[in-house]
Amino acid sequence: MGTFNIAVDVDVDGKKQELAFKWTADADQIRHLVDCIENMAVRAEVTSQAFVYGTLRRLPAMRVHEEGDKQEALMMAAAYAVLKMAVADEQADDPDRPRRILDFDFAATQDITATLTVHDNEMHVRINGRPIAH
Repeated sequence: MGTFNIAVDVDVDGKKQELAFKWTADADQIRHLVDCIENMAVRAEVTSQAFVYGTLRRLPAMRVHEEGDKQEALMMAAAYAVLKMAVADEQADDPDRPRRILDFDFAATQDITATLTVHDNEMHVRINGRPIAH
């Protein structure tokens, strides 16, 4: 099972909020999260990226520490954003070619630490991953 340590830092219109969490998931759980986000985006008639960005932008206005369902939705959006980012795979034949960690089996074998920053109209993710130590 992969481990995702994710820190989210949002600064929108001068309002700031942080959220940090740890998520452990296997390939099926990762696939389920991705399917959920993509289905919600379809129902909202927006792209998955727009759905996630819009959700994360609302973090400062939400009382996530008081309401668990909102916190869960934000954690799902943050995990999806991390899963959609490309990283270099040190074990790939060509380490200069980015590999998407969205490959469920690959993501489930990694210990991933990510910092997700949303600032007004920009979103950036810094990812560090390594194979799970056995």
